[in-house]
Amino acid sequence: MRHSVLAILIVLAGLSACYKSRLPPGICENDPWSELLSTDKQWKSVVFQRQCGDEVSIHVSVLPATSTLPNQPGNAFRQDVTGEGTRSSHSFRQAWKGSNELWIGHDQTMKVAFAVSEVGPVRVVHVVGDIPEP
Repeated sequence: MRHSVLAILIVLAGLSACYKSRLPPGICENDPWSELLSTDKQWKSVVFQRQCGDEVSIHVSVLPATSTLPNQPGNAFRQDVTGEGTRSSHSFRQAWKGSNELWIGHDQTMKVAFAVSEVGPVRVVHVVGDIPEP
């Protein structure tokens, strides 16, 4: 009996590890991956994963350095995951070039849903591929 209970617990643990959480329709959550301060430390860029229902995408927001990430879509960049499989992966980079210029780079297979050229006084430069060194 003890071994069957242990076997059931192992199976349940394995199933829970494979389970992909799904949010109810209309509910979204942000999961911050990284923050990068501007050279003058007045601004930060936040790369985060945004999940709405079963859709998960990469977003970037530019915020004052002391702000917390709101539960809203990215204000600088949003990935378009339409038609992508669950195992899609992409390379993604960001770098500050000066105090008011953020560079965002991604591979050529990533589809973009939203990309702006500025957020407040911060200029945002989007590139496909590597971000060039200064």
